[in-house]
Amino acid sequence: MSSPWTGRDATPTRSGASPTSRPDSSRSPGGTAPGRTRTCSAPLRSADGERLALQGNVFVDVVLRAGTLRTLTPQEVAAYRAPFARSGEDRRAVLAWARQIPIDGHPARVHRTVEAGAAFMAASGVPKLLVRGESGAVVTGAVLVQLRAWPHQQEVVVPGTHFLPHDSPREIAAALRDWLATTVGP
Repeated sequence: MSSPWTGRDATPTRSGASPTSRPDSSRSPGGTAPGRTRTCSAPLRSADGERLALQGNVFVDVVLRAGTLRTLTPQEVAAYRAPFARSGEDRRAVLAWARQIPIDGHPARVHRTVEAGAAFMAASGVPKLLVRGESGAVVTGAVLVQLRAWPHQQEVVVPGTHFLPHDSPREIAAALRDWLATTVGP
């Protein structure tokens, strides 16, 4: 079953699953959200957004599961659900968060903040570690090209789409250990 949130099969997947399609990720890290983020955020920005977030639990039931390659355990899902167990205002923060993702320059304040951060990173000599997922959900296409242009950066690729620590915790920990050892020492 294809999901309008992700552009791929919304059924919880096992490790090794891959998206059936990927919307264009053509926006810059200093601009607006890339294609997949736009696709996922659009329903929450619509008139139906309050129903999806406040009555449904769309973040846990759809977005979290679609952004993770492996099937989350019932205990993991319960932990994510706990703060949002009651429908209604307990879920308002998720709706507000989704509506703050900068798309087409809106909200303007957040867009300006993201642009300023990207400009800083592009000019900074601070060492950086780019951990990206293969097959990736957001850091693809033009976004990846721009991120790779940032100086003093090492790139590590781990299995995963968006919620990388769920799919590759050991690989990320090893990458961080190695990167810290080579940038700041033991």
